Amino acid sequence: NDLSFEKILRVGLFAVLIGGCIPNKDKQAGHSNLRYSQDGFVIKRGVNISHWLSQSSRRGAERAAFFVKDDMDFIASIGYDHVRIPIDEEQMWSESGTKEPEAFELLHNGISWAQDLGLRVIIDLHILRSHHFNYGEKPLWTDPVAQERFYQCWRDLSDELRTYKDNLLAYELMNEPVANDPQDWNLLVEACVNVIREKEPHRAIIIGSNRWQSVHTFKDLRVPENDPNIILSFHFYTPFLITHYKASWTDIAAYEGPVHYPGLSVEEGDLRGLPEELIRNVNRHNGVYNRDTLEALMQLPILK
Repeated sequence: NDLSFEKILRVGLFAVLIGGCIPNKDKQAGHSNLRYSQDGFVIKRGVNISHWLSQSSRRGAERAAFFVKDDMDFIASIGYDHVRIPIDEEQMWSESGTKEPEAFELLHNGISWAQDLGLRVIIDLHILRSHHFNYGEKPLWTDPVAQERFYQCWRDLSDELRTYKDNLLAYELMNEPVANDPQDWNLLVEACVNVIREKEPHRAIIIGSNRWQSVHTFKDLRVPENDPNIILSFHFYTPFLITHYKASWTDIAAYEGPVHYPGLSVEEGDLRGLPEELIRNVNRHNGVYNRDTLEALMQLPILK
């Protein structure tokens, strides 16, 4: 058929390469290769279904055809045990807050395909009308109306999805929160977890740290206490010159020279003749990396 690993790369291999999930300290870890056991929501390796119900202008038949059952079959066939499905507020709800039936039907389809294959699912509320992780204006942090809208999204999602078993489905509160003050995110986490717990006391809830879920900001994250069904998630983009090589949305997009690992990502000689601004941008992200330095960074959230 026309399925290929290239398509999996297109729909979101970054979730596998740069993400990490760790259980709350109160929860036993160490399980692997479990399919709907009674041990809760246990995941090992997964893939992100990007640009289907998130970050896309596709609608109607084009959106429905972008990700189909054959794609989910392929994901299961190559050994993944879960998928993360990002959803955007503007796709799932009208501006008045009414649920969009077609979008929710596609979401249910995706969950059902995964369920039939023994895959677990993470529903990630990726972008809000009041918050985009790469935009300057983020009313979510200052506008009580925007915050209530965020909570209502999760009330709606819980009402829509609560019939799925707790060991099949998990909720990720929001992708890559970016607040000037980490306490703003802590307060929002506390309130939103309470909103979900009113309806679903045992659902796994995934939480990342402020500022793009960086390993460096986990020290500022306040994790809800006495809740064994919390999973902490970090995003890991280091070495940036390798993980974002030629990525069109970055300040290093124009760099097409060699990159190196282990060692210094870009050698001084590789920059000769390039525009000064590009050289500055590359050097801002440049550094010496090897397995030890990367593992040390990953320990920051794990040891929190």
